[in-house]
Amino acid sequence: MFISIVFILPQINPVDSQTLNYSIVAVGIVMTYSFTFWFLSARKWFTGPIQQIKAEELGIDVLDVEALDKAQKEGKL
Repeated sequence: MFISIVFILPQINPVDSQTLNYSIVAVGIVMTYSFTFWFLSARKWFTGPIQQIKAEELGIDVLDVEALDKAQKEGKL
């Protein structure tokens, strides 16, 4: 994490439009889009990954998509 922050920092002082590292702008745009998408849409339907270990312990075949969907609808997963 530290090295990622260091690579985004400007390399020369003083910082102006010619010496600014614009990767921070790109990271900001991606983060803004991601948070906006999650807040407006994904938080309503995204439930997270299916816990395959729990499914196998319950005797559900994790390779059978229909069985997994049925178990989710029944509230087992």
